[in-house]
Amino acid sequence: MRVFLLNYVVLPTFLFGILLAPAHAAQPDPSGLKAGLDQFAQAATSWNPGSQADTAPKSNQQKLYEKAEAARTRGDAEGAGKILATMDEGYWSAVGYLNLSADYARNDLKPSRALVALRVALAMADKDTDVHRKSALRSRILLRAGYLAYTSADYEKAIGFLEKIPLDSHKTPQALYLHGLALAEQGNHRAAMQSWHRAKKYPLAYPGVAYAWIGMGRGYDLSGYLGQAGEAYLAANAAYEGERVTLRALATQIEDQGAYKALVLDARSQNTAAAGAGRAGSGKTTLGSPKVEWFLADSRTLTQPRMAYLLTMMEQPAAQLAVDRVAKLAQIAADLERNAQDLGVFISALTEELDKPGSVTDRRSDNLRGLLADSDELRNKTLAHLESVSALRIQAENLLDRLALDFVAAQDQKMVYALDKTEQQIAHLYEYLALQELDSGEQTR
Repeated sequence: MRVFLLNYVVLPTFLFGILLAPAHAAQPDPSGLKAGLDQFAQAATSWNPGSQADTAPKSNQQKLYEKAEAARTRGDAEGAGKILATMDEGYWSAVGYLNLSADYARNDLKPSRALVALRVALAMADKDTDVHRKSALRSRILLRAGYLAYTSADYEKAIGFLEKIPLDSHKTPQALYLHGLALAEQGNHRAAMQSWHRAKKYPLAYPGVAYAWIGMGRGYDLSGYLGQAGEAYLAANAAYEGERVTLRALATQIEDQGAYKALVLDARSQNTAAAGAGRAGSGKTTLGSPKVEWFLADSRTLTQPRMAYLLTMMEQPAAQLAVDRVAKLAQIAADLERNAQDLGVFISALTEELDKPGSVTDRRSDNLRGLLADSDELRNKTLAHLESVSALRIQAENLLDRLALDFVAAQDQKMVYALDKTEQQIAHLYEYLALQELDSGEQTR
């Protein structure tokens, strides 16, 4: 009777982030950048009285959420729960219960309270009027609920939670990996491998995908197909090595072009091209069809590698703020440039009108000269503001570049860890085959 090579696929450390990470964490902007953004937001409002400042006042629900978070972070989960109970249904109460579930999961031996909090969070999220935000939050809640059910050995419940995650969610690859783990624990290795095979179609940037490659090897091993198991581990090794090359190229591009161009703008252009390709097709799709198995559905957007890295990086609150700063400053700079150009055209027209002999009366000439002087002054102020914005944008882009390079380095380390895991599996496989051959030789003698 054969001895299995290693214990089943080990839950990687990244999964604990599903359980413990707060869903909405605030981090302060660097003071200089924040002051600059506030300054130009006010300038934009005064330039166009009908516009609104970028910094909208907080709603009462957000204030209550922050009050509950303050109680939760100082260890008063009961007090946080009482505050959340007074809130209206919607996004902020859902996020509050999601974060509260992390505290329950961390402190309780059984997941019952955490799962109850997650069910309440789902009910609150369903009342959110922002469709896209609601979908993203539901995916996060369902993934955490699936993980909690899996770790408490309630595999049917875990599968039920995970299969409710929308197929266009960037949580789907991670859900597919957990889905396979739950099926494997039930002894259904063939179905588990189908989930892992589906997860393999996604870029390695998504959590769970790298381990789905390892899971394929383990699935073959547990099914008794040792040759295919070895091939699966070697294929995983090749995929990880290839991804390390991709990551090095991405780091070089970030250093050369900046993270905003290399990640945000390029990911957007890739996504637009993929969407265009989808629209240009036959018009037939399997997405959303009840006849298609959950693990076989596809999403063009999620399979774009650059978009995968952007979405994964944007899970970090610091990255969200950094990208937001650069985007706002870029928009302000574009508006100022357009205003300067418009004023330049207006100044040229005024100058031409004044230079025409006998075309204007003395009184009108005085009015035009006054308007020209005001326009010159306004254009000079606009150019001065543009210079200040450009300096602030350089600072913001440098900060984003550092965050992006640190993120890429962390992704590379994950590939190194995954490579180590597959090499261990291959070594154990060869060791087992060698022992099996040795036993066969001794029986022949």
